[in-house]
Amino acid sequence: MPPRLIVTSSRHVNARVRSLVKELARVIPGAIKLNRGKLSIEELFSLAKGLGAKRVVIVCRGLMGNPGRIIFLDTSEEEVSFYPLILRILGVKLAREHGVKATRPRGLVVVPGNLDDEVVQLSQELASVLCLNCIELPLEELSSIQAHYGGALLVERRGGKAFVLRFINTSDLKPIGPRLTVGNVVYRRLRYEEVVTRTGTDRKGD
Repeated sequence: MPPRLIVTSSRHVNARVRSLVKELARVIPGAIKLNRGKLSIEELFSLAKGLGAKRVVIVCRGLMGNPGRIIFLDTSEEEVSFYPLILRILGVKLAREHGVKATRPRGLVVVPGNLDDEVVQLSQELASVLCLNCIELPLEELSSIQAHYGGALLVERRGGKAFVLRFINTSDLKPIGPRLTVGNVVYRRLRYEEVVTRTGTDRKGD
């Protein structure tokens, strides 16, 4: 079965970004990790289409080498295209820093932590871009779906415009993957030129 998602990074990243890539690929069903190496955006896009993957999750380096944002290549188009969702990352707590190993659950579902319109919108967009289902269900009732979904990506508000994304076990709500604090969400389709300008190293042959 072809992968639904490829998880990789921008170029010239450090160990922390690579660790987040590894944990995301482990916890999201249908995902595989790809070492970026010298692949350009065009080559990454072509490789993903050749493998039958629907999206490419790209973790980009930010300040001090920490993960700075996550963007998504959309392979449903014939030309290089990005899904209209940009996550600006404020902080990451890896699964290993929770004292657990990132584990792929028996099914993963996206769950909004409350019915705040922005939380629901982000939950639905994450479900779409990650090829998952989204279910509005109170936390205390998550155990009722564990037969089908062993894990949940819980989307919660963290004051102001920030959100927290947590990968948790539906049976006991304990972490099974990283926790991401998202400072800003942009629902806009990136242009290829913007990605090249921001990374500075994504042109073919660089």
